[in-house]
Amino acid sequence: MFQKRFGNKGAIAICFFVNHEITEPMGKLIKILGVSVAAIVMAASVQAQIIQFSQTYATPTFLGPSFAGLTQMGRVTLNYRNQWPNISSPSEYQTYAFSADVYLHKIGSGLGISLLRDVAGPGDLGSTIGAIQYTKSIRMGNLYVRPGAEFNYTQRSFNPANVTWIDQVRIEGENWTESDIPQTFTANKRQYLDATASGLLYNEKFWIGLTADNLLRPNQTLLSTIDNEAYIDRKFMFYGGYKIRTSTKKRRTKNPEDVTITFLYQMQGSSDQLNIGAYYNRYPLVAGVWLRGIPIVETTNIKGSATDNFDAVIWLIGYKMGSVSLGYSYDMSINDLIGKSGGASELSLIYSFDPNIKGNKKKRKGMIPCPGF
Repeated sequence: MFQKRFGNKGAIAICFFVNHEITEPMGKLIKILGVSVAAIVMAASVQAQIIQFSQTYATPTFLGPSFAGLTQMGRVTLNYRNQWPNISSPSEYQTYAFSADVYLHKIGSGLGISLLRDVAGPGDLGSTIGAIQYTKSIRMGNLYVRPGAEFNYTQRSFNPANVTWIDQVRIEGENWTESDIPQTFTANKRQYLDATASGLLYNEKFWIGLTADNLLRPNQTLLSTIDNEAYIDRKFMFYGGYKIRTSTKKRRTKNPEDVTITFLYQMQGSSDQLNIGAYYNRYPLVAGVWLRGIPIVETTNIKGSATDNFDAVIWLIGYKMGSVSLGYSYDMSINDLIGKSGGASELSLIYSFDPNIKGNKKKRKGMIPCPGF
């Protein structure tokens, strides 16, 4: 199953929700076993922190560096994601992102920068990622090709003092003790460099692309045990879409109307996920829906039972006000978390500006026809 968060974050959540006092023998056994499993998972798999946005095209450079300068203008974007608010109060699973990109017509290239902060769980397990992107637009008849590259710097952090560990579980009549488990962490922070490459083929009606992430496979462990190695698996994303014009020629210039069908397939290690979406656009409104985790591959859960990847239905609405666009989406869980997690809400604010076109729309040929959200 390929979901937004798995591995270490689940372990931290389990550790956090252990009762501070155990009075019944059976309850003691069950809860100690639960915390033991969580601690083992933490130690063995503090290596997978998957971050993805539901508004895929409101954060295009996170999908691939080939999207830098995708509108042939300049863009500044702010994104906020609040996931699983019912798990804890206040919510401990949040993501903040800033990105900016611009297209330079003189050299036919797109440039981008991005900054992301993701925090999850009571241990404040977090990642801060800064990146730069570059892409070159190459025309081939009626088609365009965009190879792109990204280099990024990541700092991971974790505060073990905020987590309740197995050796801190209180048995009736005993006193609290300090845990020795946090000593297995070499440091509360780790930094590393990584790289991403992507390619995009498109015209005014369709686009198709491929991204290869985590090319350098950095070691991101925070532990001093298990040989101190936790190399990130490479992640591959295959995506595309097709835009269908539904408005008449008379209405296209004032209130363009179209429908866009799009897909995103992701694969990392032994996990994969297929998402399919559809957008309806009639200026200034955009409405969309995604199915995340189409059940094409049957997997096995931790209980050994057959399951599938079906994760959520994503509802999306956007509004464009001249140079400013505002988007909101809600992830409605349809797996085992339905009615328990509170889903996820996501906001995006986009400002578009025209740095070098000066009103000459003829120079804006070769735009990628993907949605704005």
